[in-house]
Formats: sequence, C-alpha cells, structure tokens
Amino acid sequence: KQGFGGLYKGMEAKLLQTVLTAALMFVAYEKISRFVFKILLAQRPVLR
Repeated sequence: KQGFGGLYKGMEAKLLQTVLTAALMFVAYEKISRFVFKILLAQRPVLR
C-alpha cells in the first residue's frame, strides 16, 4: 500500500544494522588477528 516510500523506510533500519554489524566484525577480526600474530611471533625461535 505504501509503495516505494514504505520500502525505503523499512530498508533504512536494516541497512543501519548491516553496517554496524560489519563494522563490529571488522574490529573484532583485527583485534583477534593481531593477538594471534603476537602469540605466534613470541613462540617462534630467534635465529641469530
């Protein structure tokens, strides 16, 4: 009944949710990968 206006009104909330979720997942991935990288470097033997 509401046409394109109703479609875009509903998409706004979903788009905001998607963007926030992607940003949160990106930050979590970066933090975890840096932590794992530090652990792997600490366990690696030093070659002289």
